[in-house]
Amino acid sequence: MPDVHDLGAVNIKHGICGFTSTLYALDELRPKTKQLIADAAKDARTRLMAEIKTFLVIMKAQGKQEILNEIVELTQSFNGYENWTIEAYINKINSAARPSGVSTPNINFSIAMPPKSLMEYLHTVWEFNPVLDNPLAIHAGSAILGLTRTGGPKNRFKNLAHYVYQTKSGKLMSWGEEFKDLATLNNAKGRNYSVVYRISL
Repeated sequence: MPDVHDLGAVNIKHGICGFTSTLYALDELRPKTKQLIADAAKDARTRLMAEIKTFLVIMKAQGKQEILNEIVELTQSFNGYENWTIEAYINKINSAARPSGVSTPNINFSIAMPPKSLMEYLHTVWEFNPVLDNPLAIHAGSAILGLTRTGGPKNRFKNLAHYVYQTKSGKLMSWGEEFKDLATLNNAKGRNYSVVYRISL
């Protein structure tokens, strides 16, 4: 049966880690959303594109330009996204829309979320009350961790490169996989990620 890992695996090819990390949090912390997540996982790319577009449209409607500007700034810090814009992104998703049951084109719908923008999404869409915590806190507890790495993008958000979800027991969830801890993740992926943000839930 499809589950949250099917949604998380979409992050392998599409840079949407802020959104998939949120779905991991929902799956663990909001048991009543499990069926919603399972249904979404049946058509993961389409549902994720719709979710992201909806958030952006809400931000535009509410006039939260600072949130949108920061998303543009961080996304443009990634290689190959120097000319990325909100408008072009929404138009691309609109052009890929298909009737229910019809596969959507395999477009790239990567988008980078600074901590403030991710916290806005968590609160506005899912009614979490996220807190930006001490990133160096080495303890278990539900949180979305912002990571940097050598060779990653250069930006004013502490060179933020990726998000993962940390479960209540301290395991990390990302890319459709589960890792015992950050050292295990780094070993598996050949990276040297370190924590620069901790958004406690």
